[in-house]
Amino acid sequence: MSKNDIARDEREWERAFALRKDLAPYIHTGFQSNAAVQSICRAYKFSRATAYRLLKRLQSDDRAAALRRIKPGPKNMSTKLSVQQESIVDKHLRKEFLTRNKISPANALAGVNRELRELGCPEISKTALINRINAIPDRVLKLKRHGGKAARQAYQIIRGRYVVREPLAVVQIDHSELDVMVVDPDTGECIGRPYLTVLLDIATAMPTGIYLSMEAPSAINLMTAFHRSVFPKSEYLAEMGIPYHWPVYGLPRVISSDNGADLKSKAFNWGLEQYGVEHIFRPVAQPHLGGHVERFIGTIQAFVQTLPGTTFSNIEKKGTYQPEKQAALTLRDVERFLLEFILRDYVHDRKRRLLTSPINAWNVSWRESKSCPHLPMDPERFRLDFLPFEKRNIQREGLELFGMFYRSEHLQKMKNCGIQNVTIKYDPTDIRTVHFSADNETYYEARGEHFPRNPLSVDDYQELRKKREERLNASLSAPNPADAHDLRKQILADARKRKKAVGRIGTGSLAQGRDIRDLAGLREFSKRGDFS
Repeated sequence: MSKNDIARDEREWERAFALRKDLAPYIHTGFQSNAAVQSICRAYKFSRATAYRLLKRLQSDDRAAALRRIKPGPKNMSTKLSVQQESIVDKHLRKEFLTRNKISPANALAGVNRELRELGCPEISKTALINRINAIPDRVLKLKRHGGKAARQAYQIIRGRYVVREPLAVVQIDHSELDVMVVDPDTGECIGRPYLTVLLDIATAMPTGIYLSMEAPSAINLMTAFHRSVFPKSEYLAEMGIPYHWPVYGLPRVISSDNGADLKSKAFNWGLEQYGVEHIFRPVAQPHLGGHVERFIGTIQAFVQTLPGTTFSNIEKKGTYQPEKQAALTLRDVERFLLEFILRDYVHDRKRRLLTSPINAWNVSWRESKSCPHLPMDPERFRLDFLPFEKRNIQREGLELFGMFYRSEHLQKMKNCGIQNVTIKYDPTDIRTVHFSADNETYYEARGEHFPRNPLSVDDYQELRKKREERLNASLSAPNPADAHDLRKQILADARKRKKAVGRIGTGSLAQGRDIRDLAGLREFSKRGDFS
């Protein structure tokens, strides 16, 4: 896929994300008025029939991918213009048309065809150029041709402070390293402090999901925590042995977070856009805007400091207490303690801001709204959409990732069709299989070779490779440089002695006679042709 193809694909995804956001209010109710339909049609330049068709498509598949414009023809996304024509058109649109000079489409067409004639290529029609201009989002046109201020005035939604009254209108997400040491379940040795990822509904102060891990915050932490937040939790609670009810589920409209690098993960934000969830980053140096979730984390930390192995919040409180020696809880134990505290104590405590408890605020809010939370249609596809991904070329050995190769029948079919580049999605906690796609829509599974039956994480695999490398190199003994130097000196000395000896022998008649006899024997040998 060329750079131009990638750029066009990104523009198409941006359009699909924006269209999904505009159609979202009508998924359950349908268009309520002609004005609503006309507004959508004017914004995206399509007919009323197309608007209804796209809404129907979104009602059966709630992801932005359902709204992408599918070009007719071969699946390799070829166009009627040649690659060279497309390249020249794209160059002129970027460097001439999408500038503050604001040249007309006619002038842009003249420039394109002039360069095509110089290269001996067929000219393109006005319709071909107009179609490509129409594919550019209106906001991009306004930004490039009129400037950022004009684009903001035309399209930017002016936001004041949040006044959140509805559940799942805004959910805050954050991470924290807990003030407690945990031990290995097999050896009992202290292995450090775990990281907690939490999501909190602002309107009701209700926790919507948590995830506890020994790994530093990453895309997989975000994906797992968000997955738990969105879906019902009865199976999770049963697996953890927690006898309480956690009635929270559903997709939020907005996710609010700080500006941490992990929270800007491509995989996480790609997944949010697929399901129409807006991600708002809190302004830098304004931590008070994340106060809801930070206060909740502070409450969690205060509880954790009552557990064995706590590190407390500062050295003064810690005193002579040695958390490494006192630690007795495993990661699972700490997670069960947290769930028990949240579901038995926290959600039933009255909050001054709410005038009631979080659990009561949640239930009353949904009862008064006479609606229910929205769930993704396909839980497995939802999980896949949030997995980390990499771009890879299809090699003769298959797809290479983490130093391993993955193969499948579908991968061979893609290679036979000339597809070279694919997107690989993988679960860092189990890399025995990966999922790959050429269009970011249809994914196929590929398996790696020589993997164990049990799940194998990226970190475990890399640790195994490191140990194997150390084991293989342990038997290799590097030669002593001094010995090598002495050996080279001995070889040179022997060569000089041999040269001197040959010189002395070559001057004698005996040596000359022997050389003549050897030459005669060589001639006789060559006559017989015996070279076997």
